[in-house]
Amino acid sequence: MKYSKRKNIQLFHKKILRSIKRSNKIKKQIRIQRSQRPRFKISENNDNRDRERRKFKNISSTLIPPTNFSLIENTEQVIQFINAVDKVKTKRHKKIFKFELLDVVNIEICALSLLLTKINELSSLKKHYFCSMPRNLMCRKIIEDSGFLDQMRKVGSNQKHHRNNDNLMVTRGFDKTDNRATGLMVKKSVEYLTLEKGQSYRPLYSIIQEICSNSIEHGNNNIEEKNWLMAVNFKKEEIEFTLTDIGEGIIKTIKKKGMDTFKHSTGLMSSEEVLLKSFEKQYNSRTLDINRNKGLPKIYDVASKNYIENLIVITNNVLMDFSNLEKTRELKINFNGTFYFWKLTKNCIEKWRTRTI
Repeated sequence: MKYSKRKNIQLFHKKILRSIKRSNKIKKQIRIQRSQRPRFKISENNDNRDRERRKFKNISSTLIPPTNFSLIENTEQVIQFINAVDKVKTKRHKKIFKFELLDVVNIEICALSLLLTKINELSSLKKHYFCSMPRNLMCRKIIEDSGFLDQMRKVGSNQKHHRNNDNLMVTRGFDKTDNRATGLMVKKSVEYLTLEKGQSYRPLYSIIQEICSNSIEHGNNNIEEKNWLMAVNFKKEEIEFTLTDIGEGIIKTIKKKGMDTFKHSTGLMSSEEVLLKSFEKQYNSRTLDINRNKGLPKIYDVASKNYIENLIVITNNVLMDFSNLEKTRELKINFNGTFYFWKLTKNCIEKWRTRTI
């Protein structure tokens, strides 16, 4: 009896020992498997992600416009934003541009057109660009309806935006004008306002041709920098036109002829006076050709006869409102180029048709 009890105790102890050995063996196998795993796998992944982020940040640039993105109301800040685009695009390593419009609460066609001109430049430089939409629903609708997004791609998907209307036409170019496209656009504008098909409007056609020709003749020597863009926005009873030339600007071009041009009986002329006199044909052409320099006076003549309305010109450091010259002012920041804005109504066309020749 005593022998049997002692035997059972020995067997029980052996069983416990086997269990401990099995447990130790399993733990050893687990340790071996763990030791064979890459110890810094997670750390390496993080390093790779950080490296990719740094690389993307190095080649990309995020540009944020002012919340009041209106060239007419908030001129200096919008021009400052446009100048920021100019500054970044000259950096060769910057390949991707994101325009962050999330916080914009006010927007209009003038600022959009100016931004499209910069996008036109980015296209010529083989740069990539994206746009995020405003949170403000009204601003979002203006952008969607304007056609601005025709030139953009969606952030993330890289797909083009689509719109359901064609109330904005965009024509852009570099070292030449497109007479056919201009003629078709003028006829469409006349038809929109008068419901008459196939009718042209000479005052409108002529000033567009003059502005584009001046852009090509007096712009920079580099073809990519002879950049002009025209946008036409069809509204309820009027059509808005913007035409942007990113050359040197009217005042800077005139000043290249020498400071003697600006001498006045009371001293040196202001930039506002210089610009107004250039439209009034007070200066000869830089080419010294008597047949040239008719562009600006022709625009001035068309505006003064009210064949177009609300003409506004922004160039270098001046904003000139031809509908109310008292609103003309000198800007605190320089704009490299010339921006034109005007409106066309049915009344303008009728006034031209009933003029006395």
